[in-house]
Amino acid sequence: MVLIITGCVDGQHAMSNMQWSALVTLGAALAIAKGFVKSGVGEVVMDWLMLTLGSWVANPVVLVTVFLVTGFLLSQFLSNGSLVSMLAAIGIPMAIEIGCNPMPVAMACVFGCSLAMATPVATTTITMVQVAGYRFKDYFRIGGLVGLISLITVWASLILVYGLI
Repeated sequence: MVLIITGCVDGQHAMSNMQWSALVTLGAALAIAKGFVKSGVGEVVMDWLMLTLGSWVANPVVLVTVFLVTGFLLSQFLSNGSLVSMLAAIGIPMAIEIGCNPMPVAMACVFGCSLAMATPVATTTITMVQVAGYRFKDYFRIGGLVGLISLITVWASLILVYGLI
């Protein structure tokens, strides 16, 4: 909007070059997340997680780890934007309920879903290089290793930055 208002970019040019699919995807992701929260599914999943994790759920490190790893694994096959919205809709209220800072949990959701690189369907950019003739195991071997290293780095960073230990 600033570029259009200042005259750096023509409004018609901006509209014609807009990535509408990205905008629609983001809008749909937000709608899915809102429906997830309004329908009560988020609370059902949250209750199930609390029941499954038991007393471990009160530990912020465990909560961050669960949402980071869940985001990492599911984003290899699902849309990152909608997955972040769904995980955050579960994780943030869960963190507030146990009395810990919701920011590291939210960051775990975002970063976990951003590390999608181990499968050719993880992100659009990785899908585009599939025409080079790479096989599924090639993506998993390289992307999985880089993703795992990134996952460990992000986990340690979140723990240290937010002082969870």
